[in-house]
This record gives sequence, C-alpha cells and structure tokens, in this order.
Amino acid sequence: MSEKLRIATALLASTAIAFPVVGASASAAAVAPTPAAAVSADLSAASPTGRRVYLLKGKIGRGKSAKASRVAAKSAVSKRKTKRRVVAGTVSATAKFAKDRCAPVSVRLGQNGTKVAREAGSGQLKAKARVKKGKLNVAVTSASCRTKYKVKLVNVKRKPKKAPPVPSGMPVGDLPGWKSVFAEDFNTTAPLGSFLSTYSNFGAYPYPWTDTSRQERSNPGYYHPGKTLSVASGVLDAWLHYDSELGRYLVAAPTPSLPEMTYGRFSMRLRAEKIPGYKIAPLLWPDSESWPDDGEIDFPEGDLTGDPLKAFHHYARAAGGQDQFSAGVKPGAWHVYETLWSPGKVEFLVDGKSIGSSTKYVPSKPMHWVLQMETQIESTAPSKSAEGHVQVDWVKAYTYSPA
Repeated sequence: MSEKLRIATALLASTAIAFPVVGASASAAAVAPTPAAAVSADLSAASPTGRRVYLLKGKIGRGKSAKASRVAAKSAVSKRKTKRRVVAGTVSATAKFAKDRCAPVSVRLGQNGTKVAREAGSGQLKAKARVKKGKLNVAVTSASCRTKYKVKLVNVKRKPKKAPPVPSGMPVGDLPGWKSVFAEDFNTTAPLGSFLSTYSNFGAYPYPWTDTSRQERSNPGYYHPGKTLSVASGVLDAWLHYDSELGRYLVAAPTPSLPEMTYGRFSMRLRAEKIPGYKIAPLLWPDSESWPDDGEIDFPEGDLTGDPLKAFHHYARAAGGQDQFSAGVKPGAWHVYETLWSPGKVEFLVDGKSIGSSTKYVPSKPMHWVLQMETQIESTAPSKSAEGHVQVDWVKAYTYSPA
C-alpha cells in the first residue's frame, strides 16, 4: 500500500460518518456509486450564546458523468447522510453544489424520525428550521448527476423567554397628575358571607340582580356577594359557580366606594382562573345610566377561556362605536391593569406599559367603577360543574389632578 493510499484510508476510517446509498433500482446496481470524498466536520467552539457551526463536504452522484448517470440509473438516488449534535433553537443549512446545473439535488433536515426542513432544486440550497436539543439528521441527495457539495450548518441557541414583569405592591400616595382617593390592600381576613360587613369601603351588586347574559337567555348569572366574595391571605376572592341550593349561576360585582368622579386613574392587580362559561369586565359606567350616550370603559375584559384579555372604550355618543386593544397577557398570571381617563383621552396600561389609547368621543360625565364578573353573554349557559376563582390583590383610584 502506497503512503498516499495509506493516509487516505486512515482518514476515511477515522470519519464517523456513514454515507449509504438508498433507493437504487435493480437496473442501477451495475453502476457503482461515486466514492465519498473525505468529509470534514468543523465544529467551532460553542459561543456563550450556544452558536455552533459545522462544515460538511463530500461527493455525491452516480456514473462517470451526468449523462451516464441519467442513462444507467434513471430512478437511482444517491444519498449522503450524517448526524450532528445541536442545541435547542434554530439551524440553517446552506448547501452548495459544484455544478450549477446539477438537478434535482436536495438537502433534508430531520429529528426523531420527523422531517423539519427540506429544500430541493439546483445550485445553492438553503433550509432553516427550529430544532430541539439532540441529534440532527442531515441528508444530501442527487437523483441524476454527479457533483461535489458543501453544507454549512449554523445552529443558534434559542433565547430564553423573558419572564413577565412581577407587579409591585400597591402604590403609596399620589402620582404625578393624579391624586389618590381610594386604596385597598385587603389585609383583613373576611370569610365567605362577611365581605361587605368587613370592608365598609365597598359595595356590591345585590342578589337577585342579574348579569348581562339576561339579554341572551332566561337563566343568567345572579350577583350574590354573600356566596361569592371573601378575603384571605391578602387577596379578595370571587368564587364564580353554580349554586345547587338556589339553582342559579352566581357571579359578583364589588364596587369601591368612590367620590363622584369625572376623569380618574383606576388601578388593580388581578388574576383569574380558566372558568368555561364565565367572563370578567371591570368597567367605568356612567352615573347617568345613559348608554351609549355617556360612554363606557372596560378593562380588563374577556371570557375566561385562557385567551388574552382586552380593553374597550365605548364612544360617548348616541350612535355608539368603540376602540379596542389587546392586553397582550392572559388572565392566569398576576398583572396590574390600569385605566387612565382624562379630558379627551382614554389610555390603558398593563404592568405600567401602554397597550393603547383612544381620543374619540371620550366620556366627559361622571362615571363609577365596578369590578364586574359575569357569565358569558351567550344563549347557552355554563356547565353546572364549571367553577373557579377571580382574585384581586389590591385596588387603587386617583382623581385627575394636572399640575
């Protein structure tokens, strides 16, 4: 064995990559596959971000020429396969072939027996996919021609999701442009049935008032503070459920006792479980009871399906109309929701960040704040087994006080 042949043989033997040829027809068996060239696999040192780069090289195809390959192996496919370790994130594969007119060629990426990306054509190919931590299968194929190839794999670690901001405790005192007029941190325990007697700074819609679903069906929700509201561990809890004794769906609408207010800032820290058939809609409602003429402002509002909540500004005009905004957060986690109502403008904040504002037909008459929790406004009532909790950590209200 010559020295050159000995070195080449040792190099191939040290390469842990197998390149089986698959899919060849019986008629193509006589055509020997082109021997694979030495394959290099450069792995750059993983950066702090987890970026990895691999370079794969080789030959692919059948016969001594493209013409011979087409004639002798019409249905044959030459395939080169390898595996590389990747981190969870994205991987991009750029495949270059020596002959621009070599077609069809393809590059395929797979994980756990599932294809994650594939590109086919001629010349240069690019494929990109999201991948999990583990092994990535890379396959380069040619159905008709013989060519050299290079495949560059770039694996970038997925950036961890930023944890949602943790809302701070209840603000103390005034804010620039706003004067504090109401604050409740719920530090006194109140068992079920004693909320209103314990918290004299609150009212609530009384039983047997019915919720808005009465517009759609004969068995709506009934407000019942005695059977829904309690306080424990510094949190106001509203238990929304079907009461078999009364044979009714029970909901809640506590109301902070505020002075007459035209304009103000209304803040609350809230979370809600997923409760099929129920919703929340804390709102500012006109003291005049004239709707839609004097407007309405709802935040946060949404069915308790687990989907993101929304904000609504209903125009203060006889023709109605509204602006709405997505809160961008789901009700299951704690968030601070704020409505800022000032002359000519309504703005909504989540955890201190604005999600939208409206300047159309802004209410300009006194309104009051209701922490409304209801059944969904649908023709079908909730399941009698559906029940869950809406919790409020604190509430605070300010009057508009420009400098």
